[in-house]
Amino acid sequence: MRPTRHLAATCLALAAACPPAIAAEGASARYDFLANTLWYVPTGTLPAVMLDPAAGTYTGIVDQTVWSIESYTAGYFHGIAAVLLKAAGRPIAPVQCMRMLGSVTPDGDVQVSFVPKADTDAANATYGTGKLAFDGRRWHFTMQMGSGGASLVAHWSYMDRCTAGEACASRLPGTGRPIEDLVSRCR
Repeated sequence: MRPTRHLAATCLALAAACPPAIAAEGASARYDFLANTLWYVPTGTLPAVMLDPAAGTYTGIVDQTVWSIESYTAGYFHGIAAVLLKAAGRPIAPVQCMRMLGSVTPDGDVQVSFVPKADTDAANATYGTGKLAFDGRRWHFTMQMGSGGASLVAHWSYMDRCTAGEACASRLPGTGRPIEDLVSRCR
């Protein structure tokens, strides 16, 4: 790892301002808009699949994941994720709260790690990879992830930004709830 990239990550972790030379060497300032944003799974990519390893059964589920990106600096971002999984229209468990840490390259390649908020180490981390791209109108993440535990979940999805006044703000797909309802459970 080049020393300046390590320093950029340190600036982010300490919520400190990075010197301009470090910020310029990392991802371009074109991603500065990520700070203080909310992202959600649109209706078309809510379906996911869950494996119960003990029973050997697969179940189609709905996975609404919300990202609250709190900070972005020099190619790195962090925040919280709120996850609501449903099967047959009913929640499988309460909203899961996770801390998230991610990176985005100048080309838009994304890697994100999620750790349950209650955990004190990263042994139960979930990892996602994807791409951040502009479609001529809006920015979108295209993501893939897999998580483990008593069951396994696999999900690919678009992540769209949600801003005040949009339908997602008052009625989040797959939940019928305001987006802030999920996020506030995890703050």
